[in-house]
Amino acid sequence: MKIQLALDLLDRNQALDVVRAAGPYVDIIEVGTSLLKLCGIRIAEDIRAICPDKPLFLDMKIIDGPEREATLMSKCQPENYSMLAVASDTAVKKYCLSRKPTTQKWCLICNRFPTRCNARKNLRH
Repeated sequence: MKIQLALDLLDRNQALDVVRAAGPYVDIIEVGTSLLKLCGIRIAEDIRAICPDKPLFLDMKIIDGPEREATLMSKCQPENYSMLAVASDTAVKKYCLSRKPTTQKWCLICNRFPTRCNARKNLRH
């Protein structure tokens, strides 16, 4: 079982205080839509500074403007994001084609980036 911290808050400082207090004890940190709208994607950088080893889920609810959204996502490189199910197939394809791949991949064995991985050396990432 994995524990996800959902930051569905409307106050940047309160959200960062919650990350400082609970971040070390969760498996993934979700940045809620309202917090993203309030703070912009800069909040992702702030959270990474506090918990650099935790994957981020940005609840962006992408539906249109996929190229623009992919550009924003490439700046903060979340491991996960949300796209609305009602988005057109074209929007999904455009997003996937325009998204810049991250150079880091998440290690599913130890739940960290490979540079901070605790997995046995003989296992591949």
